[in-house]
Amino acid sequence: MTRLPGLHFVGKLGGRVYYYKADLLVSRPYYKPFQPSTPAREARWAKFRAGVSAWQALTPAEHRTWDRKGDQFNYEGFNRWMSRWLLT
Repeated sequence: MTRLPGLHFVGKLGGRVYYYKADLLVSRPYYKPFQPSTPAREARWAKFRAGVSAWQALTPAEHRTWDRKGDQFNYEGFNRWMSRWLLT
């Protein structure tokens, strides 16, 4: 681990992931996570995609309505919309 004062870099570079831990810049190898495609996972993603498409089809007035609904929960309107969509 190397202390680099004045430099704040986080992210992926050259096959390594860089981040700070206790004010020290550290790195580790990047590994692409394995996420197997299962029927349940694909169904959930399909539902999520449908929710995004439905949100994009709303009018600006409907977006503002959802923004106000989201304020009650400290959410953005889109996040409130998606939370409700995914529960249906």
